[in-house]
Amino acid sequence: HATSLTSPDLRAVVLSAPSLVSTEQRQRAVVATFKWAWHGYKQFAWGSDELLPVSKQRKEWHPCCKLGLTIVDSLDTLLLMGLTEEYQAARDWVENHLNL
Repeated sequence: HATSLTSPDLRAVVLSAPSLVSTEQRQRAVVATFKWAWHGYKQFAWGSDELLPVSKQRKEWHPCCKLGLTIVDSLDTLLLMGLTEEYQAARDWVENHLNL
């Protein structure tokens, strides 16, 4: 019976005792954690520079424009993690909404 790699228990083991899990399990736990954070950002702050997670509020770096800093900064991470759907949504936002 395999343990779910998205479970908080396995993430705790990965963080506290990484030698107890394989490299592949650690990688999958990192991707699962990133996807969890990305989902929160999309739900509460999509297009904004950052999400304030406790209050679930969005924050802009500069009042003049929406830079989508979290989206722009995450593009390479999304590609490296193989999250193609998330990457495409982020790339589409940059193409259609980024105003400098």
